Amino acid sequence: MTADETKLYQQLRAGSETALAQVIGHFGPVVYALTKKVLGPAAEADVEECVSETFWRVWQRIDQYDPNRSTLRTFILMHAKYAALDGRRYSRRSRDKDPCFLPQAAPPMVDTEERQRVQHALDSLSTLDKKIIYLRYYLDQSIKVIAKEMELSESAVETRLWRSRQKLRVLLDESEERGLVT
Repeated sequence: MTADETKLYQQLRAGSETALAQVIGHFGPVVYALTKKVLGPAAEADVEECVSETFWRVWQRIDQYDPNRSTLRTFILMHAKYAALDGRRYSRRSRDKDPCFLPQAAPPMVDTEERQRVQHALDSLSTLDKKIIYLRYYLDQSIKVIAKEMELSESAVETRLWRSRQKLRVLLDESEERGLVT
């Protein structure tokens, strides 16, 4: 830890708001960049909320910091990562409750041809398998949660995911080889 970080750390432990302002000024840009990367294409307000949450957590938990284990920068970035992950989970939950929210078949950065190939392959799956794929890979739900929601055993969900991935892999490989877009 540098001498500046040591001084900031000691001032933060003493409750100095000036030190907190210095920490925000010094580490703010890197916290912002990490948060934006974790949140992806989130609204600017969401990114700023997570950045604020990060520095609030640092302020509240500065006593947990051990200078012998990591740098102050690492401690702050760890809190930034977890604040952003929490923000992403909250954002997904909010989206899931919105009845008007309709997901895209593929991420927007995928070209139209690729999107059509993926959509065609997904359409070949059963409704149940499509729903399980959606819950697992789009909403990032755990196997346990999916099993409970779909009234299946966890092993049945895992098996359906595995078979669906295999089927999608074969279909996408075949369509790529033939250059098909339907």
